[in-house]
Amino acid sequence: MKGLSPLVSAVLLIMVTFSLAVIIIPWMIDMALTTTNETGSVIEQKVFCNKLAYDFDSEYGDNGIIYNFTGANGTIKFKLINTGLVNVYDFDAELTFKKEDGSEVIKVYPDVMITAETQRGKTNPLRPGREWIFEFDVFNINANWSLEKVKVLNGVCPSITASLEI
Repeated sequence: MKGLSPLVSAVLLIMVTFSLAVIIIPWMIDMALTTTNETGSVIEQKVFCNKLAYDFDSEYGDNGIIYNFTGANGTIKFKLINTGLVNVYDFDAELTFKKEDGSEVIKVYPDVMITAETQRGKTNPLRPGREWIFEFDVFNINANWSLEKVKVLNGVCPSITASLEI
């Protein structure tokens, strides 16, 4: 039996290699671009979030907060100062209460709802160096619980928060 001539073998080998390259190279380029874009977005977000900071104005009320809880409902107000370099908005609060038995209960939305008049959105953010008084309505609590901690979250960089132990 005769095999393929070396010339035909070389041509077939080149054609198979070229065919595989035509299939694999676009996939590799797409994968590289996608990975680069995703990595770039993550890095940009981290750099942006490093510039975001806010805290309670300790001169407002009692260390930055005023609250009135009567019965099962109440209100809490606090004054925040944007100490960072970027706008921040879409605020939310997490309240930690201590119950009579010493256990803790954490209240968040919908039991802790910011009033529409005091919320700061993307079109009216809390700008760097500025301060703002936020008011939240609080529901489904017990008059015998004591407020232990207030944590303020934001929609821009959820990992950045401000907390105040009472």
